Amino acid sequence: MSDPEALKKGALVSAAYDTFLQVGLRILSFILNAFIVRHVSREVFAVMTVRLHLLYATGLLLSREAFRRAALSSKASVEIHKLINLVWIGLLVSGPVCVLGWYIWQYVMKRPPDAVTTDYDAGVIFMVMSIVVEVAAEVPFVLAELQLWNKTKVVIEGLMQVLRSILLATFVYIWPMHGVLMYGISHIVGSLIYCVSYYGLFIQIFHKKEEVVKLPVKGIRQLFPRWKPGRLLPEVDSELGTISWSFFKQGWLKEALTEGEFYLMNFFSLISLAQQGEYQVVNNLGSLAARLVFRSIETAAYKYFAQMVYRGKPINEEDQERIAEVVRFLTSLIRTLLLISIFILTFGWSYSSLLLELYGGRQLSEGGGTLLMRAQCFYVIFLAMNGITEAYTFAAMDDIQLSSCWFIHKQYQGSEYQPLSSVYITPRIIMLFSFALVFTTISEAFVYPQSVVLHIGVGAVSLAAVVYFLRWELRPFVEKILHFVSKFLSRVSKQNEHMDKDQFSSVSVVNKIHWLLYRL
Repeated sequence: MSDPEALKKGALVSAAYDTFLQVGLRILSFILNAFIVRHVSREVFAVMTVRLHLLYATGLLLSREAFRRAALSSKASVEIHKLINLVWIGLLVSGPVCVLGWYIWQYVMKRPPDAVTTDYDAGVIFMVMSIVVEVAAEVPFVLAELQLWNKTKVVIEGLMQVLRSILLATFVYIWPMHGVLMYGISHIVGSLIYCVSYYGLFIQIFHKKEEVVKLPVKGIRQLFPRWKPGRLLPEVDSELGTISWSFFKQGWLKEALTEGEFYLMNFFSLISLAQQGEYQVVNNLGSLAARLVFRSIETAAYKYFAQMVYRGKPINEEDQERIAEVVRFLTSLIRTLLLISIFILTFGWSYSSLLLELYGGRQLSEGGGTLLMRAQCFYVIFLAMNGITEAYTFAAMDDIQLSSCWFIHKQYQGSEYQPLSSVYITPRIIMLFSFALVFTTISEAFVYPQSVVLHIGVGAVSLAAVVYFLRWELRPFVEKILHFVSKFLSRVSKQNEHMDKDQFSSVSVVNKIHWLLYRL
């Protein structure tokens, strides 16, 4: 698919579906964690959600992330069997990665005391098995993503996570003393459902002739690797293979940066297991925006940029219409995410304590919890910038340029396009957010101890004032949302043949809001 508008629409729809998935899963996770904490000790909770989850996340990142990114950036000219061979190399990599992870988690990290859990060994084995099973489903996953089957990922991953949650909640309720073992069992069952669902989907499609014509593969056998006689490894596209190697090397650094604090906790025993459980709760709340919104947008943007920009090609040799569209899209994303992150910092600073108290009680908000939450709010700014610029650079760099952190600036230097100019925040905006921060901080110090409701009211008034004064900055973003909603409602209205012409139309509501936006 090479049409810029279709690619952009596909990226936006993918981001919307992925955001919906992540929001749903995060809500489910909060409910599940609240249930589990009431049935197991904080130490067992930490072993499950910190120690074992860290093994699972690390194994998946190192086994499939590099090959997935390279495959999703492939163009139509890449031979499909070489692309499939490349993705299957991830399963070969998962072998040594899982063996190394099993050894480290078993014999290098300090083992939890037997008084905490006697099922730690089984839990580690189940995590390793889950990694291998999910990596085995990468080929149908990649093919579905390249075909822009946006609902597929939402349905299958949602099914996997919901099933895991239901099983874990049930098992923990019945056998609370074996929480770690139940966590491992529910994980491997979910992974098996995930793998079977992707292959089952393609088996079903292969039986429909009208659908098979649209696919680059025509049968189930083509989903598996093909070796040429005398070769040790299956043949892959040389460019994608080199890019995968670059992504794989960077994966180790990315893992150290994203999960570094958890490694330090577990390798050097800096804090107790109970404290690790408390930290995990604060970390999940503080990184909510990054997990729900930023990650979804980053994934969708990478797919869009990877199809629109040719790796390592100078800007003056690219299709200028496509580049102009890419720059507009990149500039808009950077500006919007930066403003969202400043919103989070401004209001999260004064309401961190209240949020933690509402979620976990005073024991969570007292001590270092509030300070840690504020640090997370500040960190969101860097996550917003890093995510979207990384999505572009990973899509546009060749294997050598992947080590240049100034890539975007240098690539557009000397051209009429300056996408990074959207990072500049005017003094007027800085002053606006500063006033809101001071106002809400004063409210936290003097109003919050007297009245929680009044403190929330102060924040609501401050937020409304900031949004009003930033209406010109936010107008392009709001216009895009209204345009998308208007098109959707128009389509729904046309499908309803029995709609009364004099009936109040929801499309007209959108148009009135659009008119009001301009009037403001």
